[in-house]
Amino acid sequence: MKLPTGWRIYLFVVGLNGVGLALWYLDRGAVAPISPGGIGQWLTQLGG
Repeated sequence: MKLPTGWRIYLFVVGLNGVGLALWYLDRGAVAPISPGGIGQWLTQLGG
């Protein structure tokens, strides 16, 4: 079976998503610090 062009990039992106999901699962109880005026504070304000 011949792999399509760019399969390494696709595999890399899927791997990064897996790492991100694992980190989210491990740190889901932690609260990230929000810098004043940052995008995190803006998103928090949108949420209510």
